[in-house]
Amino acid sequence: AQVAHRSGREWRSLQDTAVSAGILNDAPDQWQSLRRGTDYYDESLFIWLEADSIIRRVTNGKRSMDDFCRAFFATNGRQGRIAPYSFDEVAATLNAVAPYDWKAFLRARLDTLGPDRAPLDGLAASGWDLVYGDIPNLVQVARDKVRHTVEERFSLGLLLADDGTVIDVVRDSAAWKAGLGPYMKVLAINGQPWSPQNLNQAIGVGDSTVQLTVRNGSRTWQAEMNAQESYPKLKRNGNMDTLSEILKPISSLAAMH
Repeated sequence: AQVAHRSGREWRSLQDTAVSAGILNDAPDQWQSLRRGTDYYDESLFIWLEADSIIRRVTNGKRSMDDFCRAFFATNGRQGRIAPYSFDEVAATLNAVAPYDWKAFLRARLDTLGPDRAPLDGLAASGWDLVYGDIPNLVQVARDKVRHTVEERFSLGLLLADDGTVIDVVRDSAAWKAGLGPYMKVLAINGQPWSPQNLNQAIGVGDSTVQLTVRNGSRTWQAEMNAQESYPKLKRNGNMDTLSEILKPISSLAAMH
């Protein structure tokens, strides 16, 4: 869901998040959606998941990413040697495992700009869809607790600290259109004092208007926005569940760890 809500993909390609890692590694959390971070870490997982689904389809289920990894990372008896590789070698190894236009596949996902280019096709092909419901998932709840955050980027478009300070705003979201931005602070929700619980309850009403009392420097003002509770989760679709198969440990040693 975070990958899908990166408005920065309209101007910065995934390839550029790797090229720019030197400055993005130390960038603050503020404006991350608009700027993008080192997105190549998380987003590449979806690219390789999609590649796995293509390999399985092209080979009628006889091969998978495991076969690519065995070929690409084979040491051939060499120990302790640094072995650089090129883009062409990656594409050639993929093609040897399953004939396909892998160069075009990878370049499209690395270089394409646009708000709708979150590479989630592999997720769907692996048996699962990203959907949104009215109950926060366990991962989101745990992450908010550990990080002292309030994740509402998928409803209002806000990521807040648990004291009400705005960390980030998703461009074109309800919060963005209402004028909120990083470093502002939410003081109250619908006339009730700020708390994550009060915010959650206000959003949980449904399509009603949420009124936030916001402080920006020395100015305090009222921001109104329509909100609909929306929390990401996975839902099985009609495709074969290869994702669960992929996530199984491939050895008893892996299972122990």
